[in-house]
Amino acid sequence: MGDDCKNCVYTKELARRVEALENNDKEYEKRITELENRTAVSNEQIKMIFKMLAEIKDSIKEMNANIDKAITKLDARLEVIENRPNNLMWAVIATVVGAIIIAGIKVFGGM
Repeated sequence: MGDDCKNCVYTKELARRVEALENNDKEYEKRITELENRTAVSNEQIKMIFKMLAEIKDSIKEMNANIDKAITKLDARLEVIENRPNNLMWAVIATVVGAIIIAGIKVFGGM
């Protein structure tokens, strides 16, 4: 009987320790599952961020293309505006020269 009681104490202690290990195992399993879920959510968030970055990159490319078109149009308009004084100047010169020629013809033609 003495040996049985001695073995009984060891068996109860061993059972208690096994139960504690099983509880720890369940806690670890719960924590691992939670980490896996968090990791899955984080991975989805990262995918979404990269998708947004790609969209932003495409938008920037499109905006740059539109800006380039606008600059080209502005350059053309600016060139037209810059050439206007020259065109106007040549028109004035042609008018003055024409008037001088007409005046000369009247003066010299009347002689």
